[in-house]
Amino acid sequence: MFGQFKSPNFGRFSWHALAVGLTIFLLGLFKKTVLADNISPLADGLFAASMEGNAINLAADGAAPRLYDAALFRFLSGYSDMAIGLARCSGCGCR
Repeated sequence: MFGQFKSPNFGRFSWHALAVGLTIFLLGLFKKTVLADNISPLADGLFAASMEGNAINLAADGAAPRLYDAALFRFLSGYSDMAIGLARCSGCGCR
Protein backbone atom coordinates (compact mmCIF):
# COMPACT_ATOMS: atom_id res chain seq x y z
CA MET A 1 0.00 0.00 0.00
CA PHE A 2 2.85 2.39 0.76
CA GLY A 3 4.15 1.84 -2.75
CA GLN A 4 0.89 3.20 -4.13
CA PHE A 5 1.15 6.26 -1.88
CA LYS A 6 4.65 6.97 -3.21
CA SER A 7 3.52 6.64 -6.82
CA PRO A 8 3.73 9.89 -8.80
CA ASN A 9 0.21 9.26 -10.13
CA PHE A 10 -1.36 8.89 -6.68
CA GLY A 11 -4.19 11.37 -6.17
CA ARG A 12 -4.05 12.77 -9.69
CA PHE A 13 -7.24 13.03 -11.72
CA SER A 14 -7.45 10.79 -14.74
CA TRP A 15 -10.33 10.46 -17.19
CA HIS A 16 -9.31 6.85 -17.78
CA ALA A 17 -9.44 6.05 -14.06
CA LEU A 18 -12.84 7.74 -13.80
CA ALA A 19 -14.23 5.77 -16.75
CA VAL A 20 -12.90 2.45 -15.45
CA GLY A 21 -14.11 3.20 -11.93
CA LEU A 22 -17.61 4.18 -13.04
CA THR A 23 -17.85 1.06 -15.19
CA ILE A 24 -16.90 -1.21 -12.28
CA PHE A 25 -19.24 0.71 -9.96
CA LEU A 26 -22.18 0.40 -12.35
CA LEU A 27 -21.57 -3.33 -12.85
CA GLY A 28 -21.62 -3.77 -9.08
CA LEU A 29 -24.79 -1.72 -8.81
CA PHE A 30 -26.39 -3.90 -11.50
CA LYS A 31 -25.40 -7.07 -9.63
CA LYS A 32 -26.92 -5.77 -6.42
CA THR A 33 -30.10 -4.09 -7.64
CA VAL A 34 -31.11 -6.25 -10.59
CA LEU A 35 -29.72 -9.69 -9.90
CA ALA A 36 -29.64 -10.01 -6.11
CA ASP A 37 -32.84 -8.08 -5.42
CA ASN A 38 -34.75 -10.28 -7.87
CA ILE A 39 -33.33 -13.60 -6.64
CA SER A 40 -33.90 -12.89 -2.93
CA PRO A 41 -37.73 -12.96 -3.00
CA LEU A 42 -37.67 -16.35 -4.71
CA ALA A 43 -35.53 -17.87 -1.98
CA ASP A 44 -37.51 -16.10 0.75
CA GLY A 45 -40.78 -17.45 -0.66
CA LEU A 46 -39.50 -21.02 -0.71
CA PHE A 47 -38.15 -20.77 2.84
CA ALA A 48 -41.39 -19.15 4.07
CA ALA A 49 -43.50 -21.89 2.48
CA SER A 50 -41.38 -24.51 4.18
CA MET A 51 -41.58 -22.75 7.57
CA GLU A 52 -45.39 -22.54 7.32
CA GLY A 53 -45.55 -26.29 6.91
CA ASN A 54 -46.63 -26.27 3.27
CA ALA A 55 -45.53 -29.25 1.24
CA ILE A 56 -42.82 -28.40 -1.27
CA ASN A 57 -41.32 -30.78 -3.77
CA LEU A 58 -37.76 -32.02 -3.87
CA ALA A 59 -36.71 -29.58 -6.61
CA ALA A 60 -37.92 -26.56 -4.60
CA ASP A 61 -36.31 -27.97 -1.47
CA GLY A 62 -32.96 -28.12 -3.26
CA ALA A 63 -33.41 -24.80 -5.03
CA ALA A 64 -34.03 -22.69 -1.92
CA PRO A 65 -30.49 -22.81 -0.48
CA ARG A 66 -28.95 -22.41 -3.93
CA LEU A 67 -31.06 -19.33 -4.62
CA TYR A 68 -30.15 -17.93 -1.22
CA ASP A 69 -26.44 -18.53 -1.92
CA ALA A 70 -26.73 -16.90 -5.35
CA ALA A 71 -28.48 -13.84 -3.91
CA LEU A 72 -26.00 -13.49 -1.05
CA PHE A 73 -23.03 -13.83 -3.41
CA ARG A 74 -24.40 -11.16 -5.71
CA PHE A 75 -25.13 -8.80 -2.81
CA LEU A 76 -21.59 -9.07 -1.47
CA SER A 77 -19.95 -9.13 -4.88
CA GLY A 78 -21.96 -6.10 -5.99
CA TYR A 79 -21.03 -4.08 -2.91
CA SER A 80 -17.36 -5.06 -3.32
CA ASP A 81 -17.40 -4.01 -6.97
CA MET A 82 -19.02 -0.72 -6.02
CA ALA A 83 -16.26 -0.03 -3.45
CA ILE A 84 -13.53 -0.97 -5.93
CA GLY A 85 -15.13 1.26 -8.55
CA LEU A 86 -15.24 4.25 -6.20
CA ALA A 87 -11.61 3.68 -5.28
CA ARG A 88 -10.66 3.57 -8.95
CA CYS A 89 -12.59 6.80 -9.57
CA SER A 90 -10.50 8.54 -6.92
CA GLY A 91 -7.26 7.37 -8.52
CA CYS A 92 -6.39 4.55 -6.12
CA GLY A 93 -4.96 1.42 -7.65
CA CYS A 94 -4.38 2.91 -11.10
CA ARG A 95 -1.25 2.27 -13.10
